Amino acid sequence: MSTIFEAVSVDQILASCNGLWDSWFCVLQQAASVSEFLIVGFFTATALLHYLVLLDHIDILKDLYGRVIIPEAVWRELQAAKTPAVVVRWISHPPSWLEVRKVSVPNDPALMELDAGEREAIVLAEMLKADAVILDDKAARREAERRHLPVIGTVRVLDDAAVAGLLNLPETLEQLRDAGFYLDPKLVQFLLDGQSRRANGKR
Repeated sequence: MSTIFEAVSVDQILASCNGLWDSWFCVLQQAASVSEFLIVGFFTATALLHYLVLLDHIDILKDLYGRVIIPEAVWRELQAAKTPAVVVRWISHPPSWLEVRKVSVPNDPALMELDAGEREAIVLAEMLKADAVILDDKAARREAERRHLPVIGTVRVLDDAAVAGLLNLPETLEQLRDAGFYLDPKLVQFLLDGQSRRANGKR
C-alpha cells in the first residue's frame, strides 16, 4: 500500500477560514485548553506517530496536548513487519502520556470503507468526545466531519508546534517531505508566509 499521504489542500483551508492566517487555528478555536487528542494510523506502518518518531519530534505531542490516545489498531500498525526499527522500539515502550484503548467498531457501512485505524479512531473520538481527531486521509476526514468531529491534520500539528517554539517549521516540513509525506507547495508557502507574519508581528 502507498505510504504517501495527501495533506489538506490550501484551498480548503482558505475557503473554510476566510483566508485569514489566524483562522488556521479555527478548528479548535473554542477549545481554551486542549487535553485529549486521538491519533490515527494510515495504511501499513504509517501514522503521525510514525513520522514524528522518524523526525525525532515525537515529544511535541506531549508538549502540545498533554495526553494522546490511540486505538489498538494504530498500536498494531506501528509494529507491522515493514515498520522502521526505531518506530517499533518506541511503540513497544510507549511514554506515559500515550494511552492505547481497545475499541469495538459497530457494523457501520460508512466505517467499513476506511482503514482499521481510521475506523477505530473515529469511533473512539465519538465515545470520548475528544477535542479533535488527527486524520490526513480524505475519506476518513469526510466521515469524521460528517459525524461532527473536530478534525485536524499532520501539518496543523507541526504548525502548532512551530507557533509554540517547539520546532523549526521550514526544516521540519522539508524533512517530512523527504520522508514521503506529500505536501501541496501552495500549502507550504501559505504556512511559511504565516510564520513570517507572526515573526513580524503582523496579521
